[in-house]
Order: sequence, then C-alpha cells, then structure tokens
Amino acid sequence: MRDLFLFLDIDGVCNSLNWSLKHEDREDKSVMLERALIGRVNQIVEKSGCQVILSSTWRLGEKLTCPRTQSLLARFGATFKIQDRTPNLPGKERGLEIQSWLDEHSVKAEQIVILDDDSDMLHLLPRLVKTSWQTGVQEEHVQQALALFGVQK
Repeated sequence: MRDLFLFLDIDGVCNSLNWSLKHEDREDKSVMLERALIGRVNQIVEKSGCQVILSSTWRLGEKLTCPRTQSLLARFGATFKIQDRTPNLPGKERGLEIQSWLDEHSVKAEQIVILDDDSDMLHLLPRLVKTSWQTGVQEEHVQQALALFGVQK
C-alpha cells in the first residue's frame, strides 16, 4: 500500500460558522471545534490509512504548535494523530507551502488530499476537497476525499 497524506485545515473544516453562532455564549471561545466534523475527518483517516499533515494557520505561533492542536483535537474526539506540518512561507499561497512539504518528503501529488475551505492551492487544486466555512466538512466531502485516495466505499 502506498503512503497517503491528508493536508488538514482546521477553520472551516473542523468548525463552522453555524456551530460558532449556536455556541457564541460559551465561556471558552478560544476553541470552537465541532465533534461531528472531527468525526468525519476520523472517517477519512480510518478508511484510507492516511497520515495527517497540518496545513492550517493553526500550525503557526507559539500557542498553536502541533502538540497543542493535537491535544485540542483529541479533546473533541479526534482519533487521528498529526504527523507533521507544512512550512510557513509568508506571502505565499497554501499550495506552495504544501508543495514545499511534498518536495522535502519526496511525495507525489497523487498521494495527497487537501481538506480546506480556501482555494489557494494553485497547481494542487485537483487534489482539493473544498469545504465551506458555513458548514465545515460534510459527508459528501468524506466521500470525495476517499475517492481521491482511491478508497472503495
């Protein structure tokens, strides 16, 4: 079996505007993650066997390291582990950050799926499963990601 990689965004994938609006009175506004959406990411990882690479802006800054993000995701039901993160290339599109990671690890674009609510993937756009900030990752996105990975339903 070949190695597969899921490049994961957080905002607009593991949380949504609808969820945020429903829970805007929560005391802890620093974490607005939705269990059902994280459960859908779990499905992609479990069914494909892919490794998760954090491509979200959550990978940046002292407080948003991969271990902290991993801990927060686990608190909301994530069973997958973040294996790595893409580099930060200020002023560059996310697609170039992902390509930089691919080049460094000798991974081909055919081995990846990008789960994101933005479209700045440039030449990697065919590997994007585009979610919506309003709803986050939905069942149709799970199916799209699995199809791109070549996983039978």
